[in-house]
Amino acid sequence: MNTYRYIVNDIRTSLKQIYDDADISMALVVYWMHIFGDALKKQHIEKYSSGAFVSVFRNVPVTADIDTNMPYPFVELPQGIYDYDMDKGIDYITYPYTYTQGRKQMVGNVKFTRTSFSALERLNMREEERPSPSNPYFVRSGERVYLIGVERINLASVEMGLKTTFDVTATITLDDPFDFPEHLLPLLRRQILEMGRFVLMVPDNLRNDGTSQDVETTVPSTRAMGSAIQQQQQQVDPNAV
Repeated sequence: MNTYRYIVNDIRTSLKQIYDDADISMALVVYWMHIFGDALKKQHIEKYSSGAFVSVFRNVPVTADIDTNMPYPFVELPQGIYDYDMDKGIDYITYPYTYTQGRKQMVGNVKFTRTSFSALERLNMREEERPSPSNPYFVRSGERVYLIGVERINLASVEMGLKTTFDVTATITLDDPFDFPEHLLPLLRRQILEMGRFVLMVPDNLRNDGTSQDVETTVPSTRAMGSAIQQQQQQVDPNAV
């Protein structure tokens, strides 16, 4: 898997080959990687049934809701998730339970089923669908996920499988792996280069560099830009840190 360092250096080197004085910071390139990467990654995950990008969070603490009149315990999403239809950004929620099989004590997992507050009345009308510790449900409301059917048991934590977004506020190191579909890297790279081109195409006489210039600056065309990118070297600058 590619690291942040490799991709950031590649993009900054490409921009410098087109604009000699290009000065796009590493932090800005990483921000663009997250913003554009989220849009592409969301579409990719939606198309494929795969666990490649499911993040598992164990021991997510369960809290009794004391702030509102909701009579249900809840968990806070440990990280941002993609907002898919039917809350499919939440892959699963489970909690362990112990049961007896013959003379043995067995440990299994109870899985929560997604529902909505408007559907709870209907669920309570049928015995086989009624929420209970063995047949629990979850309802998402903003960053909270309410757990229905486990109100009367001492549930301290749950396990969650989530399709998470990039956390733009998280502290990363450049040698961390970039968790992104490999086949979409060329498209992501092109989008970031286009953004870098847009930023760097501001004419010199409009830049606040402390000098007075009345000469009109010639801005490279998009076609010339594309040709330059296609001819660039693929080697990463080893001095870029």
